[in-house]
Amino acid sequence: MELRDYQLSAIQSIYDYYRTKDGNPILVEPTGAGKSVIIGKFVEGVVSHNPEQRILMVTHVKELVEQNYLKLMTIWPDAPAGINAASLKQRDTDSQIIFASIQSVYKNYLQLGRFNLILIDECHLIPHKLEGMYHKLINGLKRFNQNLKVIGFTATPFRMTTGHLIGPGSLFTDICHETKMKTLIERGHLCKVLPKHTQTQLDVSGVNKRGGEYIASQLEKAIDTDDINHAAVNEIIKAGKDRKSWLVFCSGVDHAHHVRDILKSRGVVTEVVTGKTSIHEREQIINDYKAGNIKALVNMNVLTTGFDAPATDLLACLRPTGSTGLWVQMIGRGMRPAAGKENCLVLDFAANTERHGHIDDIDMAHNTPNDEPGAAPVKICPECESYNHAGVRYCSECGYEFPEPETKLKPKASTAQLLSFEEPALTNITRIDISVHHKEGKPPSLRLDLFSGLRFVCCDFLCLEHGGYATEKAKVNYQKYFKQAAPDSTLSAYDSFIHKSVEVDLMIRTKKNGKYTNVTDIRSAA
Repeated sequence: MELRDYQLSAIQSIYDYYRTKDGNPILVEPTGAGKSVIIGKFVEGVVSHNPEQRILMVTHVKELVEQNYLKLMTIWPDAPAGINAASLKQRDTDSQIIFASIQSVYKNYLQLGRFNLILIDECHLIPHKLEGMYHKLINGLKRFNQNLKVIGFTATPFRMTTGHLIGPGSLFTDICHETKMKTLIERGHLCKVLPKHTQTQLDVSGVNKRGGEYIASQLEKAIDTDDINHAAVNEIIKAGKDRKSWLVFCSGVDHAHHVRDILKSRGVVTEVVTGKTSIHEREQIINDYKAGNIKALVNMNVLTTGFDAPATDLLACLRPTGSTGLWVQMIGRGMRPAAGKENCLVLDFAANTERHGHIDDIDMAHNTPNDEPGAAPVKICPECESYNHAGVRYCSECGYEFPEPETKLKPKASTAQLLSFEEPALTNITRIDISVHHKEGKPPSLRLDLFSGLRFVCCDFLCLEHGGYATEKAKVNYQKYFKQAAPDSTLSAYDSFIHKSVEVDLMIRTKKNGKYTNVTDIRSAA
């Protein structure tokens, strides 16, 4: 299995970390980064180079236990690995590598014996206080090995309510690697999300907080009304008419059922899952949703981690949250790429976008239980109602030109755009002239001169033979430009065009980079 460059970097970062430090590091790998691949290759490398090492991989849901185990077996079919999870009906205690659910092992650490390394997936769920299942397991296993190392993996390096995972008294001491969400979006490993301002906005002005999060009973009482629910459903149905799979987040169990009932009454095939839904029924509903048999899946505090349904292309958030971590987890449910899916529409009824800012470059300095981040600088496009950073000139979605502000806004790290791109309007490209570009000491690249009518817009270079990210990006963009897979060489690509001028109907965005103009987005004009 060939790893992506950032996956190789993630694995190397662990070895580099332990050359100079002796703490418990975290790797921050967003949804779509291939976290199970990183874990699997790391485990294979450790045991292959040191056959005496024993590794325990722990997480909180059976789906992740099974997923991580199966990925290792794909990478390394002869791995000396087993599973310890009651929900999977396997209780291996002897294998050199064990994948376990925390619920099944935290009381039974004496049966497990000595380990050199514990890997914890979704480690943001470990409590800040040195208590709970994970701490009991770790302290128990340290009876066998005082030098036991702990490595955490998470998409969100902060707890849902108590702030960053790194800090005084925390189990984890450092972040040794972080893959930026923006990198994954730019490379096509995650799809873009489109945040939309909704006409219906939930009012939480009278709802108190506890531990940084809204008090659940007060929140549901304030939000779960017939008027609000019907108005929100009307907007969801209107916005989702061309969307395939809708995922709805609600603020309570009763609230989720009420929203489900209204959607059903409007003819939308809908189901609901909550913490009260039986495991068997939940699995059946989720499988039906993934298969496309259910249009809308409503949930309350269930489908935020360990749930992947790539076809999801609309998120409706009827749950205000003070937790940036939870907000990132919710949005992540819609960012998996899928065939025919260009983006995921986010209907933010709960003003979480203004509350937390863009999710691809979050500043967690404010994310402590008693510190409210305040409003991020944001403006809403009057044409398409998309959220935009307050400083942009053009709407990132429809190209609307905002009037010049009377006063200049003070720059601020947090923004209310879900993604931090500040892009100008789309430009229609009608013709591409193709040539080969040579640069001394480098393989040739394909040069594309892009025209809108008779007007030259810019040129783009596809580096099919440069290797690494450059080739990966070139192949993705070649497919977008010409609707076909890219050849392996520049000359093969060039020779495949009988006419070196091709008529197209595309939309692109560009961004100035010094004296050059870079193409940042390519899409069909249809």
